[in-house]
Amino acid sequence: MATEEIQKVIHDYLNNHDRPSVSGFAHEHIEFIINNTPDGESVESFWPKIINKEAINLNKNLFLFIYDYIYIKATATNTTAFITANKNNTVSDNDDGSDNNNNNDNNINTTTITASHTADYSQSSLSSLGKRSRSSSSKSDSCPLTEDMKNNFKETFDKLKDENKWCLKDGVKVEDVMYRYGASCDYEHAAHSFILNVDDPCWQTCFSPLQLEEIKMTKEEAMATYGDDCKKMFGKLYSTVKEFKRKEAEALSETVNGEELIDMLFEEVTRPGFINPRQNYDLYWIQKTMLEILDSYRYRVFEWVKKEGSEMDLMTRVWMMLDKVFDDMMIQTRRFQKLIFSFLKPPNKSIATTIVDNQERAITGLTAVGAKICSIRPDLVLFKNGVEYGVAECGKTDGDVEGISKKEIVETSLHCPKITKSMFHHASSRCDNDKKIMWALRIICYCNFDFRMKVLIMDNPEGYVCRIRSTQNYEISTVSSMLSCELIPILQLTLKSKLTVKKIYGTN
Repeated sequence: MATEEIQKVIHDYLNNHDRPSVSGFAHEHIEFIINNTPDGESVESFWPKIINKEAINLNKNLFLFIYDYIYIKATATNTTAFITANKNNTVSDNDDGSDNNNNNDNNINTTTITASHTADYSQSSLSSLGKRSRSSSSKSDSCPLTEDMKNNFKETFDKLKDENKWCLKDGVKVEDVMYRYGASCDYEHAAHSFILNVDDPCWQTCFSPLQLEEIKMTKEEAMATYGDDCKKMFGKLYSTVKEFKRKEAEALSETVNGEELIDMLFEEVTRPGFINPRQNYDLYWIQKTMLEILDSYRYRVFEWVKKEGSEMDLMTRVWMMLDKVFDDMMIQTRRFQKLIFSFLKPPNKSIATTIVDNQERAITGLTAVGAKICSIRPDLVLFKNGVEYGVAECGKTDGDVEGISKKEIVETSLHCPKITKSMFHHASSRCDNDKKIMWALRIICYCNFDFRMKVLIMDNPEGYVCRIRSTQNYEISTVSSMLSCELIPILQLTLKSKLTVKKIYGTN
């Protein structure tokens, strides 16, 4: 029989996925499965049965794969050694109130990056990393803070050297303000990892407008810019859309339709002829991507993906078109290997988070060496020569659900920032924490939810703080007649983010 906790975890999974399956649940919650399988029950019999029951109760379609039972048994078997080792290394809460400081569930990810003092602080900060807070739980919710987690946060803050903090012009130290806010929280927040998103409304009550402006504007602009050829092409696309809107207004929408706009844009994009990618790859990418997009409108691809498509359809038919912008840099755009192949071939993982999550494994002489901890699996990783330059998370809500979902809020506000921080730390270590390179370093994060996109850019302007600056959300219309100018900014953002990575790679 399922406990309330089991029901809640299963319900959260079913409600946050458009194609839920038993193997999908096992993929995200294998540790929970091992720890909560009732005595006398086997994982391969208990969990498929209870997940199916809860899916029926919620009137959710459960996608059943022939290997569901094989997958959950094999995954559980391979993970049991890690769970057992973890339990052996964990001191249980005692009746005398002694703290359980070794429990990974009670740790906050407080990795701290700084250009001027990484060597003297990085090891102490990394020792308090919380694996759970950056793994599956962070993808679905902000976890409640226990006393141990709050104590961990305080201990980490106390180790920060006052002279190395980010001091604003009026003498206020950013880390001190972030700590006061984090200490007042009851649930996990990016502040507990010393990540400051300048657009997070919470900071409006913590900093003055002048302080916030200084925090936003310190150091260089968030993203690089493209050349005149690309500006000219984008300008022509804008002009074409505006011309169509003018005709549409004059005709009172009676004789002008979306097909005419598609034809107008097609003529404009192909007017220069085929562009040679070896001569101007960025311009070539704009042309090629626009032609793919116009085909998607012409043949109603966007419409069916929105109404009936899965998250995988959204990824492959919409957002993967943008990945090719990195091809000329030989950057690998590694997409998440979905579950249909996951028990045959290891899915995509983040190297940075794998390194961080496993850095505490050692021979102590007191316990066995812990099993390797599997890292989180983003939907996209930008990878080259052992360094990760960016990440993406993609999500799709049900066709009848409007607005921003809980999953989108959690992933963009907590999960993605923590992944990018791990990547920032790893990239910094690869350049020996060189101050000049670290100040130029940017980690890109694409947030693709439904047909909306925004970009998060992380850097380390000063002190121990990793700052996030984000673009506004842009949305691709699924109907050609409603094609607005928001499509073009998405292409512009993608190209700017590529050039930002290119600038970083040239610095390193």
